Amino acid sequence: MDKNIFIDIGAHVGNHSLYFSKYCYEIHSFEPNLNLVKKFKENIVVNNLYNIMVHDLGLGDTTKKLEFYFSVGCNQGTGSFVKNHSYNNKKEMLNISVSDFLFYIDGQKDI
Repeated sequence: MDKNIFIDIGAHVGNHSLYFSKYCYEIHSFEPNLNLVKKFKENIVVNNLYNIMVHDLGLGDTTKKLEFYFSVGCNQGTGSFVKNHSYNNKKEMLNISVSDFLFYIDGQKDI
């Protein structure tokens, strides 16, 4: 297997990461919603995978905490950092980070 690296931004419960795990040497998945991160990690264990690293934060142009507005209904993947995205009043402060410091993978690869 080549040393391909896959980056999954907004990974949800890991559908894309799980699929690409058989084609990539290393996967970095980013998901700020801790409810989804928990399910994603369960999916990794169930599938007996070891090449997926889950980062429980979102990526942005600054490092900070932002209000995240959870989705209405059963599709948890439609939450947003945009206010008034949905009529759901449930919100939580989630971590956002600048991505540059995270990518010193196998030395200093350009991503």
